[in-house]
Amino acid sequence: MYKRTIKIPIHYNLTKSKLSKLDKLTARLSYGVQLFLETIKKEELYTRTTLTPFENQVRNKTKLSSAFVQQCKDKAIWMYKSYKKQYQKWQNKCKYTKGKYKLKLLKREPSFPTTKQSRVRLDYRTATIKKLDLNLSKLWLNISTLKKHNKILIPLNPAIYHLNSLGRIIDCELVKRDKYYLHITCEYHISRQSIKNIRSIDLGINRSVTTVLLTPETNQIKILKEKEKKHKIEKLDNLISKLQNKGNYKKLKQIREKRKNFIEDQERKLAKYIATISQESLVAIGYPKGIKYGLYKGNGNKKLRKKINKWAYNRIINYITQACEKQGIEAIRIDEYNTSKLCSQCQSKDTKRPYKNNYSLFKCKNCGKIMNSDVNACYNIARRAIKNKSLDSWASDEHALPADDLFQKRISAETSLK
Repeated sequence: MYKRTIKIPIHYNLTKSKLSKLDKLTARLSYGVQLFLETIKKEELYTRTTLTPFENQVRNKTKLSSAFVQQCKDKAIWMYKSYKKQYQKWQNKCKYTKGKYKLKLLKREPSFPTTKQSRVRLDYRTATIKKLDLNLSKLWLNISTLKKHNKILIPLNPAIYHLNSLGRIIDCELVKRDKYYLHITCEYHISRQSIKNIRSIDLGINRSVTTVLLTPETNQIKILKEKEKKHKIEKLDNLISKLQNKGNYKKLKQIREKRKNFIEDQERKLAKYIATISQESLVAIGYPKGIKYGLYKGNGNKKLRKKINKWAYNRIINYITQACEKQGIEAIRIDEYNTSKLCSQCQSKDTKRPYKNNYSLFKCKNCGKIMNSDVNACYNIARRAIKNKSLDSWASDEHALPADDLFQKRISAETSLK
């Protein structure tokens, strides 16, 4: 089972009266969220039960129904908890950070959430999605208004892709940018595949993906460099720099959009390929958490900082996770801190990484292991995945592999890449 959000625009033939009603409703909802946030900040209460006594006060000020008020409360609680989580992470980073980056980090203190363009999740009590065989639209939003027992039908403008992608609808959000969009959250039930192998993935800049599949029989190593993709991106980057110098901003906007669409399309194709070759496997993706924190301006490594700032590793991980979930494959994120410096065989940190023939090697001074540094990182990611992952579900499957035994056997049998 997995969830995804489908973004559908409101129909361009929406009448002015209905558009006015939507404007008033979204404004009141934002005001309701603001009132709850003020209460949370003042009273230091951020649970449903503790905020229930303040619902009548918000209802009287906003003139919203009880269902809308409860949805505003849920949104305010979610915003505050998200802020609190970010603030705790920021405090922990400040404790252990020194030097120039600490001064930069102190300026990045998370701010208390605001209600600018806040979006409230609407459930079945206030909004439903209907399929109607009408000429104007095949999909309609039936939403409550500020008047009691008064609902309006809002036509959506779905493509065939949207209609075919709809699953079991959980809730939706009204979002206003240049125009209104409806974000529909759908749930899909897919049977989970049994886990018999482990596939670890190490993302990179020079080499897009290095992946190792651990099976009871063999190890399968794949290194994807995507030279054609990088060559085309480089050409687009050069064209963008030329247009910037000329001041041709109209053409510059088109090329930037083209570059963005091309990169995202290639990343989605890569994610589908990884999901295809990962049948009956636990996919462990190395997450380079905090890799950008040490690359502050003035650290003496401008080229690396420029490359990493363009590297959308979080988006790639999301695409891989989504592609795996669609096929019933379990994918998890593993913090890859020090996986390239730690020996995958003896777990020693007495290592070095000589650079030879345009790729980085890994050499352990303790056990003498020599291999590709990215492959070594993949083995360490797999080891951490086994420690972090609960193996109860594996034990229930008689065909599931004994993960710890498999890892120890395969890591010792791995041939060195010189």
